[in-house]
Amino acid sequence: MSARAILVAALLMVLPGAVSAQAVKDKPQVTLDAGTAYIMYTAKAPAALELIREPTEADVAAYNTRRKTALDKAHGKYLRKIKDWQTQVAAHKANPGLPLVGTEPIEPTEANFSFPPIEFDMIVAMGPLNRFSKADDMSVYLQAVPPGNYRVYGPIFVGVDNTVAAGVCMCMGTVQFRAEAGAITNVGTLRFPLLDAILAAKASGGEKPKTALDLPDGTTSFAIVPAAAGAAVDPRIGSYPVKPALYRGAGKMPNWYGIEVDRLTAMPGVLAYDRDRIVDLTGAPPATNH
Repeated sequence: MSARAILVAALLMVLPGAVSAQAVKDKPQVTLDAGTAYIMYTAKAPAALELIREPTEADVAAYNTRRKTALDKAHGKYLRKIKDWQTQVAAHKANPGLPLVGTEPIEPTEANFSFPPIEFDMIVAMGPLNRFSKADDMSVYLQAVPPGNYRVYGPIFVGVDNTVAAGVCMCMGTVQFRAEAGAITNVGTLRFPLLDAILAAKASGGEKPKTALDLPDGTTSFAIVPAAAGAAVDPRIGSYPVKPALYRGAGKMPNWYGIEVDRLTAMPGVLAYDRDRIVDLTGAPPATNH
């Protein structure tokens, strides 16, 4: 799918986040809650970003309860179906002329029961709609989120019930950061080197790169330029604290949507790669999720 097609598709999609999150919209005055965590990022064009919050013990307990409820319901259906099947088999044995319709139901168990992973409950989908501001061709997004540790899953446009997605998954290498209550965590500026190279080639008449493999070594289809401490912010934010995201390298993740896979462009002092091995350069201890 072309970059233009992806953008058009994104504008037509409903973009829910499984985690309770609310975009701060572009209004003359905004009110930020002192006890709420916020995440901010900028981009040169309307851009989506999907984050996945690390589940807390309470999240895991609630997820396990929902899964057990769903499994119990599925098992109840199985008991009804197997009873009907056994009745059908008995009738067939008594009269082989009676055909068997369908196949024997499979009993749902903990091992074979299909249920969405807990990460789908932890999704925060930001953009490309509901910008906080647009100035000097830069789109700014600001969203209230639960405090916690977040992984950057990628520039992904999420469809209804997380069943449709377009974009690129940073499944092979990414970063994580913590968003604290009472502060805006500034992710920085999103960059799309592949798209930038395509546009530059179009403007110059040069050869367009087809994939991220055509980019210079070490450059991928998605990059983040970390925010600088003390950078100017929208005056509507007032004195509300704005802190650059403190990044750490993060491990590989599953490609749940079955979309294009890549890895985040290396970040100096934060993230590097040794072939396919992810190297966390921060030396920071594992974060705790309160």
